[in-house]
Amino acid sequence: MNKVIILGNDHTNTVGLIQSFGKKRIYVIVVVWGVKTGIVKKSRYLSEFYSACDVDKCLEFVAVKLVNSNDTYVIIPGCDLAAIKLEEYREKFPSNVLYQFVKGTYKIHELENKELQVKVASKAGFDIPWSYKIDSLSQIPSNLDYPCLIKPLASYQGSKSDLLICNNLVELRRNLELVLSRTSQVLLQRYIKKDNEYTIIGCGLKDGSVYIPFICQKLEIYPPKVGLESVIETIDFPSGIKEACIQYIRSIGYCGLFSIELMHSEEDLKYYFTECNLRNDGDNGFVLHAGCNVAYVHYSDMIDNMNEIMHFKECDKNIYIWDMHHFLSLLHRDISLKQWISDIKRSKGLLMYFPEDSGPFFKQYTNWILEKLHIRKPNNY
Repeated sequence: MNKVIILGNDHTNTVGLIQSFGKKRIYVIVVVWGVKTGIVKKSRYLSEFYSACDVDKCLEFVAVKLVNSNDTYVIIPGCDLAAIKLEEYREKFPSNVLYQFVKGTYKIHELENKELQVKVASKAGFDIPWSYKIDSLSQIPSNLDYPCLIKPLASYQGSKSDLLICNNLVELRRNLELVLSRTSQVLLQRYIKKDNEYTIIGCGLKDGSVYIPFICQKLEIYPPKVGLESVIETIDFPSGIKEACIQYIRSIGYCGLFSIELMHSEEDLKYYFTECNLRNDGDNGFVLHAGCNVAYVHYSDMIDNMNEIMHFKECDKNIYIWDMHHFLSLLHRDISLKQWISDIKRSKGLLMYFPEDSGPFFKQYTNWILEKLHIRKPNNY
């Protein structure tokens, strides 16, 4: 029997994967660590659920107690740390356990480094903003143009709150001191005065081909300026962008799920590469709503069952909403009630809502209500 093991956190990324495989009637096992939101266990597609205190304990459980010789397992990482740790455990799993890999010069943990990503992206044909690697305040260049942007050099060592805009040297020094207290190195970059942001989702296949069905433009963001998507629109690929994505993934020899982030500059009208994530993306629910199942394509490729994939279609072109972000935008008055209603009317789907598997969607809202009533501890959405 073929089974999927999803390794990650009890949150949106994991739920999107469960629904991808559940729709195909695949046996889904979830192994999580960290904050317990309860949304994963609300999915009707879930076959088995396990949790441990950290990612290493999760992987030890999978290697020692979960897998057996009678079944084939495909492990899908739902976050950066899961992808990195999976690579470290490669020698501990038998041959019937399959998961993403890199067959090029670099390892996955090296490809999480933003400085290396910039080099690879530049060679692949992307436009790149100027950048510097910083690990102390003394390394701040003297001839910087402001505003500028700082973010952790490795994604898994920080969070979205560590992505900070600095308008002058005083702000830069203060923000660097803050972020360097939580991570060892920071990428200092030119701030792109953007008019749009984009997310691209696809997967690299074992034969070296690359399937990219999805690109979305972020119409609304929560929180504003440095947050995640709230309302998105799936669009056609701008000239040369899909080709650059394919070249990036091929050049590193990657097989697995990925997402690539871009910004469009309103000043020079270029599409600038910002980062590449070698794992499932939180936008996966949008991909499903738009008529594609990239996670299932990756799974089919891993078990050598690509005959079932008749053709590689692109996603439908529509507007979709990240429901919780959109709801919080309304509560925090980033958008008006009129705009909130208008967005919902014109959208073709909500990230977490599928009629046949609505449990996770409603659970995130009951969590929020219970937190406001101080009945449960707050989680970050």
